[in-house]
Amino acid sequence: MKKKLLFLALLFTGFVISAFGQATGSWYTPVDFQALSGTLNTTYGCTGTALALNTTTYRTGSNSLSALYTGSNSAKTWWNDNLGIVPSAATGYVHVICWVKGYNATSTATLNLGYCATATAGKNSATSTATATSLNTTTWTRVTGYCVPAKGTAYTYYPYPSFSYGGYWDDFVIYYDASSSTTDVVEPNVAPSAVSGTTTLSWTNGSDAGTGVQGTIILGTNSTSPTAIVNGTNLLDQGYYPVGGTVATDWTVLTNISGTATTTYAPTTTYTTYAVINYDKAYNFSAATTYTPIVDPTSDATLSALSTSAGTMSPSFSAATTTYSVELPYGTTVVPTVSATANITGAQVAIVDATTVTGTATVTVTATNGTTKGVYTLNYTVATGVNLASTVAKVYTSGASITVEGYAGAKVSVVSLDGITLYSGVVSSTKEILPVSLQTGVYAVLVNGVTTKVIVK
Repeated sequence: MKKKLLFLALLFTGFVISAFGQATGSWYTPVDFQALSGTLNTTYGCTGTALALNTTTYRTGSNSLSALYTGSNSAKTWWNDNLGIVPSAATGYVHVICWVKGYNATSTATLNLGYCATATAGKNSATSTATATSLNTTTWTRVTGYCVPAKGTAYTYYPYPSFSYGGYWDDFVIYYDASSSTTDVVEPNVAPSAVSGTTTLSWTNGSDAGTGVQGTIILGTNSTSPTAIVNGTNLLDQGYYPVGGTVATDWTVLTNISGTATTTYAPTTTYTTYAVINYDKAYNFSAATTYTPIVDPTSDATLSALSTSAGTMSPSFSAATTTYSVELPYGTTVVPTVSATANITGAQVAIVDATTVTGTATVTVTATNGTTKGVYTLNYTVATGVNLASTVAKVYTSGASITVEGYAGAKVSVVSLDGITLYSGVVSSTKEILPVSLQTGVYAVLVNGVTTKVIVK
């Protein structure tokens, strides 16, 4: 069954609707209260203050609707001919949602539904399921109701709010649901994802467990520190956010896309950051997914830095060199990790560390143009144990240190038996005591690559 998803709206002058105001099958976003054609329905004994446009107490947009009656606390009702929906069938459910603030501390609100066949026919009460909701004068309260549209597609269904004393009404939504009697007041549970693009944005829609994702709004900002978009704080479910309007003071509403078939949008004005937000049939908004496009994408897929947590890279890092050997100290058992930084901000870096100490790590850089890639490779080896078989004269202990004699200008290293280098340098004289203080044990001294076993007692 094709569902007709329609939102209750007081429509702007000149907006094309059917003969007496009901929505007839197209998708409509909520609009602000601008033109009022309805008044309190005196059929139900209401003789109080007529409906009035209110420009000081409103939840979103720039107006709310005041429906006040101060004569007594008996229930009063009102209609408005611009608020209506023709259901798809005589089964299923018509739901209505509204936000209300009380006129005084004893105000209550009930959101019923009624129906009529023509513009001039009297409004009839439908069998609605709604209960009176207590209001307060400081915060907005969401009020809901629903009915089975037993009269079918020949009738238009309207909300007719009931109230005691009255209040301020804003952000009406009405929709038809073929299967559920539960009015959807739950936000989409999965936000949009995979937002990408430069001149044209693309994304993957999220999901909604209630009435399903039905559309998307796109916001843009040029703020360097944009306000966080928070559901229930500055993005209000059932709220009126027209194209060109603002959310959270520094975000501009760029477009409202009905349905889920379109998942791309080309902004006519460039913004530094965008937000993609889904909404469901009841106009509950998902969390915002923000995205900052890459400006002037390039083909640079190089690194500006590359390092490993253990061992020494050979040769030393250069952006143009893509293959490196890394020797790990003798006895290494922990697999090192790699760190890398892209040369261009916004380029994507994917690191795959080696799985063994003699394995290979790779770093893949994807340029900001999204296509050019560069791959850096690090091949690990582990140093072998020290060879103590060969000997060299004139290398001996001097207390806790070691003396090298007769080798001015020689490269000398002192290495422990577990392969740790304790000293490495060049002797400058024919007899030099090395600047090391050794514990009791056996060490290897390498003089120009030739090893001597030395015992410190």
